[in-house]
Amino acid sequence: MKREIDFSWIEEIPLEFRRERRKEYLLETIKTVKARFFEACRKLTKFDAFEALLKKEPWSTGKMLFYEHVGRIHQQAEQEERKLNRLNMEVQVFTGKIEDITPEKIERARDFPIEEIIETKNGRAICPFHNDHHPSMHVTKNLFHCFACNEGGDSIDFVMKLENLTFRQAVDKLSYGL
Repeated sequence: MKREIDFSWIEEIPLEFRRERRKEYLLETIKTVKARFFEACRKLTKFDAFEALLKKEPWSTGKMLFYEHVGRIHQQAEQEERKLNRLNMEVQVFTGKIEDITPEKIERARDFPIEEIIETKNGRAICPFHNDHHPSMHVTKNLFHCFACNEGGDSIDFVMKLENLTFRQAVDKLSYGL
């Protein structure tokens, strides 16, 4: 005989309270992630002096261990930075600073002419993604492709790579005009 437990006496927690608690939790998590990120960055800058010492006295095993250790710290810093960006995005969604991206908004951003972002001559341009003095980038039908560095895509990809933005930020920037 299975016994049913009556939970009807428990009041449901109001949505606003749950959102406020989630926001507080996110802000606390952001603080700890920021602290870990800055600690990893501090460790990376501290190792620069050690690297100079190793260049003066290059013992191969010590150098390999050093670079392996710095690589792990760098990877940890990147992971913490990604977590921080994700949490900041979630906080912005909770506070209403970010609107949803609609398909119309994405289409408007994709239709933004690349020629208004970068100067072209006969569909060719100097690629901003690598050090070049000759036009190696080809722009047609609002798509770009660089034959030297093999970068390519539409106007959203171009702005994301050019200004180091996320997809959402690039769509917002292009859909409202630069």
